[in-house]
Amino acid sequence: MILKDKVALITGSTSGIGKAIAIKLSTLGARIVITGLGDPQDIDELVVECRQCNPLTCNADDVCDGPAIRQPTAISVCADLLVDNDVDSLYQIVMTVYGKCDILVHSAGVLQFNDFMTTGAGDGANYMDSYDQEMLFVRNSQRLTQLFLRSLIANKGCICFITGNLDQPHPIILANNLNKSCIDMFSKCLAIELKPYNVRVNCISPGVIATPMVTNVPMIRDIAFSADYINQIPLRRIGTAYDVANAVVGFIVIDNKSNFLTGSRLSVNGGH
Repeated sequence: MILKDKVALITGSTSGIGKAIAIKLSTLGARIVITGLGDPQDIDELVVECRQCNPLTCNADDVCDGPAIRQPTAISVCADLLVDNDVDSLYQIVMTVYGKCDILVHSAGVLQFNDFMTTGAGDGANYMDSYDQEMLFVRNSQRLTQLFLRSLIANKGCICFITGNLDQPHPIILANNLNKSCIDMFSKCLAIELKPYNVRVNCISPGVIATPMVTNVPMIRDIAFSADYINQIPLRRIGTAYDVANAVVGFIVIDNKSNFLTGSRLSVNGGH
């Protein structure tokens, strides 16, 4: 159990990439905080799944035949990272239940579609409205990191950001491209600032991954699963959430053993 006694918070972990990361880290013995938005029943089922695959858990209720486990191997916290109070509440709950955070994975994201020339009124019709929302997300990702920084420093923890395929710009999601580029540079700068404290900061840059954000949006799905697009990918397939999760686990496990990997960005895009 490489991550035994480690507490991992994964934002956006109610589905997609974040969900896969939560499950993978559970198998390595980490105590998991699942957070994001989604169907409450689906989230409850994910908590049970994480508990069942964690070697520290005796059963899905975290109850052993002997003494009960003091801290649950997985909990869920409903939180919207675009809401300041939710960010503060998330921090308070994690510290109340576990008293620390060793691993912080930023996997949550927002995605809106419009081109730079859209200036109309209404939800999603104005590029600047999309930009403001994306930048609020950037701000609150930093805010969440600030809140947990004391604990991460005390425990020589690690931070991992999930961005996007920064080598492939997409005009209709310009605001999102800016969001991901900001986070990418933030991670590099933060790695330098935190290196005296032995807190490692790294970044994963996925290509097109078969998650609900892709499969549930016809405009993306039709392009991503077309033969023309797949033929541009050297590995000739779309990535899965577990392709990214395995890369994140690799960063964290290597960090846990060597403490020498920081300020890096790993592209998980099939060579595209």
